[in-house]
Amino acid sequence: MNIKLLKNKDFVLLVAGQYISAVGSAMQSFALSLYVLSITQSGGKFASVLAISVIPRLILGPVAGVFVDRLDRKKIIIYLNILSGIVTAVCYVLSITSGLELLHIYIVVIALSIISSLFNPAINTAIPSIMKKEELVDANSLSSVVITTSSIISPMLAGALYGFLGLPIILLLNAVSFFIAAFMEIFINLPLLDRKNTRFTYTVFKKDFMEGVKCIVDQKLIKKIIICAFIINFAFTPMMTVGLVYLAKIVLKVSDIQYGMQQTIFVLGALIGPIIASRIAKKHELSKIFYIGIFLVGCLVAFIALDTSKFFVGLFAGNIIPFAAMVFTGMVIMAVISIINISISTMLQRETPLELFGRVNSVQTMAAMSAVPLGQMLFGLLFDIVPSYIVVLTTSISLIITALLFRRSIILEKKQNMESQTC
Repeated sequence: MNIKLLKNKDFVLLVAGQYISAVGSAMQSFALSLYVLSITQSGGKFASVLAISVIPRLILGPVAGVFVDRLDRKKIIIYLNILSGIVTAVCYVLSITSGLELLHIYIVVIALSIISSLFNPAINTAIPSIMKKEELVDANSLSSVVITTSSIISPMLAGALYGFLGLPIILLLNAVSFFIAAFMEIFINLPLLDRKNTRFTYTVFKKDFMEGVKCIVDQKLIKKIIICAFIINFAFTPMMTVGLVYLAKIVLKVSDIQYGMQQTIFVLGALIGPIIASRIAKKHELSKIFYIGIFLVGCLVAFIALDTSKFFVGLFAGNIIPFAAMVFTGMVIMAVISIINISISTMLQRETPLELFGRVNSVQTMAAMSAVPLGQMLFGLLFDIVPSYIVVLTTSISLIITALLFRRSIILEKKQNMESQTC
């Protein structure tokens, strides 16, 4: 990871603004989770809050990309941070006056989700706009480390503040964080794209949207990345969000303290990955890193299936050794996944024309995001009806097959290119 990037004022301001707002948002999410559970005493209502936050992003994702590629991205980033701050500030005022009800929380969550549908593709285009192509891996790695660090500090801060001062102070801090981020982003020099000064009609919108679709269809690598991202999020993400919780608490029957240690160590793995990603990228092609990473994760998941099987667990008097093995393996998986995510981001940034990046990035994000709830529902059902190690092995096999198919397609494409050049 190249620390010299910190000399780039625009990059530092961008990442710092992201970090401040990410800490505030993560604190608010953590505190709202506790608050909803405390006022409803219902896991179903808590889950409904999580579910409705995804729906606007799934619906508006591809459409938002068109607007991001058409409008001034710097203004989008600044204005939407301000709008997020206003929404959160209104939520704060409600919390100290009439009190927050579940309906208020639904409205706030939906509003912030709609804003993020436009904000995320805009912020994702900022790095390739201000960095050189050869700096993208380092820039994405450093950005990943910063955001991951925010996920470590946020729950600790939110837990302490919520316990001593309650929800309102966290809402206030999050509102302030959005305003600070917006102020910092005023000073970023984000180049404007050359767009024809045409009136933005439905016909123009449709044309812009189809340009993004055509780019995905024509660019074989982009299309393969999006398909792989869907499969990975469908098969692997439920393994991390549902599977490892089930394996730890139900199969290995670990304590809450042990489970907390597991989550902390996994985050450390997510920090290690970006640090070594740039070194690996200098020696190997990103596409090769991508499919080797997926294959390696598939093999590691297979080890977890063995480690948590009745046969292996039964070899020991307690759960310490199987649990330690699962935690260490999970940490390595998180490191590799971080590298895979950086390779995906960088390949998309390099392969996609900047004027189309908002649309392509939105479609990729929507594909990946839509796969998660589908996978979670399926894997949650499977854990109830078949042995856990079979479910985990299913994830492993899916990832290994995906890696092998991607590798085969890359090799065939290179072979075809060489043959066409020879002719």
